[in-house]
Amino acid sequence: MRIQHRILILITALIFSGIAVVAFLRRTDNEKMNLLLENRLLEKDSAFDKIADLKSNSLFMITNYEYSIWDEMVNYVHEYSDSNFSVEKLEAKKDFETNSIDFLIPQYKFCGVWVYDLNFGCLYGINTYDSDSTSKIPLSRFELLKAFMVSNEGEGKYFTHFFIKLKTGDLMEVRGATIHGTLDSDRKDPPQGYFFTARLWNKSYLNELGTLNLAEISISYDSTKYNKRIGVKEVAEYGTLVSSRNFKGYDGRVIAHSIISYPTSYYSQLSSTNKKVNWIFICFSALFLILVVIAFMFWVSRPLYSLSLSLHKSNPFFIEALSHKKTEFGELARLIISFFKQKEELQMEIAAREQSESALRDSEKRFMDVTEAAGEFVWETDSENKIVYISKKIVDSTGYSIEESLNTSFFGIIVPEEIERVKNILSEKTLSSTGFKDVEFRFQRKDNSIGYMRVSGTPVLNFSGSVTGFRGTGLDVTIQKQFEEELCLAKEQAESAN
Repeated sequence: MRIQHRILILITALIFSGIAVVAFLRRTDNEKMNLLLENRLLEKDSAFDKIADLKSNSLFMITNYEYSIWDEMVNYVHEYSDSNFSVEKLEAKKDFETNSIDFLIPQYKFCGVWVYDLNFGCLYGINTYDSDSTSKIPLSRFELLKAFMVSNEGEGKYFTHFFIKLKTGDLMEVRGATIHGTLDSDRKDPPQGYFFTARLWNKSYLNELGTLNLAEISISYDSTKYNKRIGVKEVAEYGTLVSSRNFKGYDGRVIAHSIISYPTSYYSQLSSTNKKVNWIFICFSALFLILVVIAFMFWVSRPLYSLSLSLHKSNPFFIEALSHKKTEFGELARLIISFFKQKEELQMEIAAREQSESALRDSEKRFMDVTEAAGEFVWETDSENKIVYISKKIVDSTGYSIEESLNTSFFGIIVPEEIERVKNILSEKTLSSTGFKDVEFRFQRKDNSIGYMRVSGTPVLNFSGSVTGFRGTGLDVTIQKQFEEELCLAKEQAESAN
């Protein structure tokens, strides 16, 4: 069986076994737990929202209706918008503020109450969260105006609801409404001023909400979590259900969010079961990993190391034992051993060929030396009678350089009356695939002088026996011809004299 098949079967068996075990143990518990937790969180969130609305109802009713739709509040704004008033009015003002406004703080556990005119000038204010601060809301006129323009309540420009982070670190909830007469409950008439109330979401208030909801509530100002979708539910560790609510500032941007944690007593049992399942899965995974490592060490790692070492050292000794195994690595080892043998034979063949080529180069050099010593030049032509090689001795004979002679033909320098004869000789030798010897012809040098040349050649044959060109030697016999002509002329003159 192939190695990859063994590993594949082992891995597949272990994976499916692990999946089956873990799936069997976790599936039932996870389904029950998830269903219980989801239903429990929905119930807790619904209860929290109702209790929070109930706790905030006093702030809502006092601000939006009871005190903002009241003739006496309208009269208060009109009477005391001007700071210049008599002692009697001052006493009446203080009496109204003490009996009608100040008592709201202890009665409804507010942390502040404010009355503003139409220009957002503070006519009266009282707070319990900071004795050193002024009586105004810690926002500018522009910011208060923007709070009504943003319309956090979604009911137009008459109401606003926002949160402020105080310098003490506490979060303050603020509600505001326009002031109208008692009969103007629909707020159709122009507003006469603004009325604000506030409540602190401090530790005491959060503990009170937490007690009523059986939850732990805290406020976070971590801006990285402001963009989370409102209402997203998540289950934290140790069985605590976690929910979140965002709080917006005067400009509609989120400035904080609450973290509501609901402990679940029954989750510990489910968590214990999950831990057991996790331990089983961890142990099973560890066993799986150990088996895979051992298998790879014996079936893959060691054979690959031996093969790599053998190739690196160029020595088949390291894979000799592996080559006897009937596996892929054994087959690969046998191929490598065969490769080493072929490599050795090839090296020997290359050495022999290099020796032959060296001997051939020496032979060619001796031939060139002999021909040049004899005054001859070596030449070779292709099937079109063009010169593809010629030795430098040709320069002395014709005056043409080697570069000028290459890719030209001897017919280019043969005198016209000799061309036809030489062509006939070459054609005849090409057809008969035979060589020629001592073919003489007159040629024209580069300086236009006439000389005599004698060439001999043998055909170059391809694998099919066809002539692809000629190669041979040539000799400039001009001086010899001139001597023969002078000798003949002298002989003729001597015979005439006799």
